[in-house]
Amino acid sequence: MFAKFLARFDSSAYALKHIQEVFLHCGHSNADCGYSFCLLKSTEEWLLSAECCVDGRENPVTLTNHPVRYEDAEKLLETMQQQNVIHIVRCYKELKRQEITLDEPSYHLAIKMDNGEVVAANALVCKEMETFFYHLAETYAE
Repeated sequence: MFAKFLARFDSSAYALKHIQEVFLHCGHSNADCGYSFCLLKSTEEWLLSAECCVDGRENPVTLTNHPVRYEDAEKLLETMQQQNVIHIVRCYKELKRQEITLDEPSYHLAIKMDNGEVVAANALVCKEMETFFYHLAETYAE
């Protein structure tokens, strides 16, 4: 019985169905390289918040709770499922470092489930997520 309960939380179907928010951030000393993305599920729709520089644009893209098509949100969730992101984040262990490099980017990924659980890691565990978030920001900034 307990094994079935635990399996529910590790299954991709559970993750996709119950994800409420996906947050991806990159901090960098060069502002043109940093970004912040958040996809939030509201009661009726998915909302995108973004702050990033997109190629070919003079000013950074800034979106706050901008509605996105359900199909676009689902593509991001499917990418997460294909790349096994939730499992990777749950297994992620912080590296113990002796040195700090100030010019090195710092990443943070957080996924919030509908039961209140937050799965997070200070790492970029899925480059495809970053790429797709940039695609969404560029698409909805127009």
